[in-house]
Amino acid sequence: MLLTEKLDTYPFSETERIVVNYLLTEKQLIEHKTIKEIADITYTSPSIMIRIAKKLGFAGWNDLKKDYIEEVNYLEKNFINVDANFPFKQHDSHLEIANKLGILHQETIMDTLSLLKAQQIQSVINLINNADDIVIFSNNINIQLVQDFVHKMKRIKRRVSVSELDGEQLFEAANLDNKTLAIIISYSGETKRILELVPFLKHSGVPILALTSIGDNSLVKETDNVLYISTREKLYSKIGSFSSHTSICFLLDIIYSCIFSIDYKDNLDNLIYLSKMNDPRSSKSKILKE
Repeated sequence: MLLTEKLDTYPFSETERIVVNYLLTEKQLIEHKTIKEIADITYTSPSIMIRIAKKLGFAGWNDLKKDYIEEVNYLEKNFINVDANFPFKQHDSHLEIANKLGILHQETIMDTLSLLKAQQIQSVINLINNADDIVIFSNNINIQLVQDFVHKMKRIKRRVSVSELDGEQLFEAANLDNKTLAIIISYSGETKRILELVPFLKHSGVPILALTSIGDNSLVKETDNVLYISTREKLYSKIGSFSSHTSICFLLDIIYSCIFSIDYKDNLDNLIYLSKMNDPRSSKSKILKE
């Protein structure tokens, strides 16, 4: 659940609700206001704001304020020209639909980039580079998305596999060791059968990388290694999972490319050599011709 949603729905006291409503109304405008200034404006006291922060699981007011400003800034940028859930209308022409989907994909890429931090991506790449094996766990739809990632990683001599069978995922998770990295992909971060794998992975000391939505979801709480998926779609009320799927594929492309770059020349030479040997092709097109 997003922090803004928690602020809106938590059963605060009447006095606390005055402060919360001020936060939800003013949004980024509170960034440079001190706790005393907000207390004076809302005719409350600093202790009320500290109490609000504690109720939401924060150590103090400054922590809540920092996370709230970051979330509001994220939610209010990108996706200005398109709705991730309903990117086109019933009577749009085919070309209009194509153009709107193009805008959606562009917005999703920029949105995903806005959630990336240099230190975060470096930690993830180190984690992946040091793993002997990588096993990906997700639901059936996302499993189809990761096949291209698996294919590319194998071509640069990385052992990557997907746990595909629902009934076998738990057994596979239980049999992994701490030299294997588990990548868990879940947009909601609340998929029950995916969360059931986590205790087995942790018991064996298996490091976990989560690809999931922003907010305080159950999967985020289980790992320090997270890459965030563009978080704009509803779970059910949408035409399709265009945005989240684009974001997942983009994150996997980033991972592959960063791993590729570690041994750039060797990987490139080997990839070109194998491609020519295994899949000889020719073309009259100047663009395609080698």
